[in-house]
Amino acid sequence: MRTRHIAAIDDHPAVFAGIALAVQGAPSYRLSATATTVDGLLERCKRQSLTPELVILDLRLADGSTPGQNT
Repeated sequence: MRTRHIAAIDDHPAVFAGIALAVQGAPSYRLSATATTVDGLLERCKRQSLTPELVILDLRLADGSTPGQNT
């Protein structure tokens, strides 16, 4: 079975823990990368040669960016 990689962008560590817990019971899914900014996630994915199938984006990031700026 192929692993589907999920990434998350949020500025609250509890959100990452909740997502990791949610996918823990689904063996074909894995929270593979997290970051507090979109740029941070892009950099991490590039370093890890990772292309996530799903990215979860917090709508209110501490950097003040808007969802429209983060597309």
